[in-house]
Amino acid sequence: MERRFLSPREAAEYLGCHLMTVYSWIDSGKIPSARLGRKVLVDKRLLDAQLEGQLAAYAGGPGGQHEAR
Repeated sequence: MERRFLSPREAAEYLGCHLMTVYSWIDSGKIPSARLGRKVLVDKRLLDAQLEGQLAAYAGGPGGQHEAR
């Protein structure tokens, strides 16, 4: 069974970016997260849904193509 919550380090590995970038996105609210005391958790389901929404918007909606600028 796949884990639902990721640490910031695991989220960085999952996204293929630097750990400090993930912390920056968490602090700015770009990545959904929760704090339990000193521990920060990223909900993988919400992260995936947010990424899918951004990719769909970038592509001009579901099945759409992004226009060249």
